[in-house]
Amino acid sequence: MTDKPIQSIVSASLLGALLVVLAGCTDPPDLDASIDPALEEADYPDLVPIDDILGPDTDDPVADAGTADRLEARAAGLESRARQLQRQRGIDDDTRRRLNSDIATD
Repeated sequence: MTDKPIQSIVSASLLGALLVVLAGCTDPPDLDASIDPALEEADYPDLVPIDDILGPDTDDPVADAGTADRLEARAAGLESRARQLQRQRGIDDDTRRRLNSDIATD
């Protein structure tokens, strides 16, 4: 067995660690000097609560009592189908044996 892949992984890791350490030794840029003085004096809008922006809740114009009943019936049907599928076995023993025999294990 050759140690070439392990050596390249270790070398790449060490190089990456060295670059991170060197990047940490640099002086950060002076970001305060890049701000335009006019922006510091700008009149920004007031922050307001999101509920004031969105306004009151309204009823969905498309959904009515019939829509809710249909959705509840569909949800009940899907839950029933899910319980049914969970009780079933996925495949029979012969099929499982055939699938396992076709898997090449090296």
